[in-house]
Amino acid sequence: MDRERFLKYQIVIVRNGRIAAQIARIAACCAPAVLDFATHTERREKSIRIRNQIVKGIHDAGGKIMTDSDTPELFLLYGFSLHRELKILVDAGLRPYAALEAATRVPAEFLKVLGEAGTIERGKWADLILLEANPLDDISNTEKRAGVMTRGRWMPEAELKKMLDEIAPRFQSVPNSED
Repeated sequence: MDRERFLKYQIVIVRNGRIAAQIARIAACCAPAVLDFATHTERREKSIRIRNQIVKGIHDAGGKIMTDSDTPELFLLYGFSLHRELKILVDAGLRPYAALEAATRVPAEFLKVLGEAGTIERGKWADLILLEANPLDDISNTEKRAGVMTRGRWMPEAELKKMLDEIAPRFQSVPNSED
């Protein structure tokens, strides 16, 4: 089965409500293209198009999309990669609001803590980011931070930048695999 036909099959399955059972098949279908990203630009672009169609198809069928960029990976800095993932979701065809929900409300629903987190409401955890510009106008505005409220404590951007500057030297050199 070619990838285009496979993708259409996946979207039909998603519409029939069997999303979880298809994830392994989607990954298996796209894995060869993923492995060749560095050397095959054309395959990379095709893989991205397929991924975007899958993400948009799942979303349009009512499936829940959730961000996941903060898994422990080499060269992946917690929090920073989320901005890129939000852009990827918008590039796939989701509206900025849906991309933001994928990083806030949907994970809280999945973790069964929506009563305590995931949206800004009285009585919920006070963990949020205050932005200088509206991310609904441009999802890249999530990078224009005014500050962060975490555990009820306000940290302005200047304080955050100072903290990052203090830890930056630890990330200047990557250990050699032979060390």
